[in-house]
Amino acid sequence: LSALADEALRRRSAPIAAMPRRIYLSRQGASRRRIENHDAVEAALAPYGFETVQTEKLGFMDQAALFAQAEAVVAPHGAGLANLLFNDGRARVVEFYAEGQAQYHFGFCATVRGCRYMPMACRSTPLTS
Repeated sequence: LSALADEALRRRSAPIAAMPRRIYLSRQGASRRRIENHDAVEAALAPYGFETVQTEKLGFMDQAALFAQAEAVVAPHGAGLANLLFNDGRARVVEFYAEGQAQYHFGFCATVRGCRYMPMACRSTPLTS
């Protein structure tokens, strides 16, 4: 995976300096597991240098490159966290999940790479149309 991460860093479409090192993964474009208070979370993280990213808008190499150099990731549970496998172990990761629905496979992705991982249970509310 390290070789793939290195290749992704070489082939990324964005300059490395333009890629955020502190990432808040947004699921606002997704149909499930959106964060109800997304704007408040985004505002709370911004003073600490976090930038909001939607992985579904990035190509594979850009996702790999983004996570390869990430130092911190805050995200709701979702497939975008699989990209933690490209990190070199420097990242600190906070994963939100609905209370009572903990799934630690992305925690495993983080810890197998040496990242510090913290799951965070959150109150879940049903979506209204």
